[in-house]
Amino acid sequence: MDTVRHIAIVGAGFSGTALAIRLLQLSTEPVRISLLDQQDSFGPGIAYNPYSSAHLLNVAAGKMSLFAEQPQHFVDWLLQQPDYRHHNPALLAQAYLSRALYGQYIQQLLAEQISQHPRSQLDCLQRRIVRIQPQQDGYLLTDSRDQQLLATEVVLACGNQSPRNFSFLSSATLQSDFYQQNPWQTPQLNTASDAPVLILGNGLSMVDTVLALKAQGCTKTILSLSPHGFQILPHRHPGLSYPDMVKELEGKSWSLSELVPLFNKHRKIIRSLGISAEPLVDSLRPLTQQIWQGWSLKEKQRFVRLLRHLWGVARHRLPLHIHDQLQQWQIKGQLQVLAGRVQRIAPSAQGYQVQYQHQQTKYKLTVSQIINCTGPETDLSQLKQGLFAQLLQQGLIQQDKLKLGIQVKPETYQVRDAQGEAQAGFYAIGPLLRAQLWESTAVNELRQQALQLAQLLSLK
Repeated sequence: MDTVRHIAIVGAGFSGTALAIRLLQLSTEPVRISLLDQQDSFGPGIAYNPYSSAHLLNVAAGKMSLFAEQPQHFVDWLLQQPDYRHHNPALLAQAYLSRALYGQYIQQLLAEQISQHPRSQLDCLQRRIVRIQPQQDGYLLTDSRDQQLLATEVVLACGNQSPRNFSFLSSATLQSDFYQQNPWQTPQLNTASDAPVLILGNGLSMVDTVLALKAQGCTKTILSLSPHGFQILPHRHPGLSYPDMVKELEGKSWSLSELVPLFNKHRKIIRSLGISAEPLVDSLRPLTQQIWQGWSLKEKQRFVRLLRHLWGVARHRLPLHIHDQLQQWQIKGQLQVLAGRVQRIAPSAQGYQVQYQHQQTKYKLTVSQIINCTGPETDLSQLKQGLFAQLLQQGLIQQDKLKLGIQVKPETYQVRDAQGEAQAGFYAIGPLLRAQLWESTAVNELRQQALQLAQLLSLK
């Protein structure tokens, strides 16, 4: 082994890059960091390296600093850019800006930290890691080309998996050019058919896909089909706080059966004033992880089964002008939001025949193409190949009982093996921690994880 510590970070999106930046900042001794990703973009990841300029942040710029202790850092960076230097800082902080611009911010921070810490070494390596094996002094990482890397510590910062290919998708559908499993790639229009485009799912990925299709000049009707058909909400009350419910929560442990009536009580109070429930949901944000960790497995299962989708609608919202545009497309019939569960999809002359059911009624659709926006796969047992399939097979990770991610020791971010033991030198941050923390996908939580893990690693 090298005398210099070698930390391998698998995943070079926001989580992995933020961790690398913090390690460079905090390490008192020289450190070698390998930032590994199958993509050739280090820093932005998929989220902030979008395929369309129409994709915007869903959080105002004032809340997007990589450094929690410097909340204005992103806004200050914007004020140094030619296109924004003459803007009012207060207005910039409330703006919903391009995701690609935020990706440039992350990339610049990474480059700056590399230049400011020449005693340490950071390598950005385009490699798809397919195997991790414990060694006497660390871990051996192997990529898809059988190249190997030896590290003293490994951090899984892999982000999200592609959506699941459901059983109702035939092999012919899966092999077709006009079925798209990965919604984070540019959609290809089927110009041979005038039938509608079908999007499976009705979340933020659906919105991105609609915006991208429209930017390409798509004139077809776009259908969004999900089990519930909920309408996505906009950010309607920026800056409005509602602390009353949180005051009742402080210093107590609340079960799910106690929390729901309390939430409904305060929801009625603010609605009586003509205010929707979003500020109430936002007020819970700092306590969400604490509440989640205090629940029993049965409470978590009940929440996921009954309330998960309602919480997602209230929690993940759109910039108001994007929401208005979606509403206009719906009024014109260019976008239709449908509720129902798909039962069968089969190829047809125009594309696909889709059968779905809502309540007791069955429906049929003819569509030209299908884009899967049902959300990232979190049940790792569904993955038949790749890194996580190998880690599960070797017993190096353990899937949680809710199928949300992997088992991790929250205080140290150590990955638990198949026996539940926290493994020395093996860590995870980001969406893989959903089972332990629930909230583990947004910048607010990810930057804290990156800082805390960098602090722990720097103390070793």
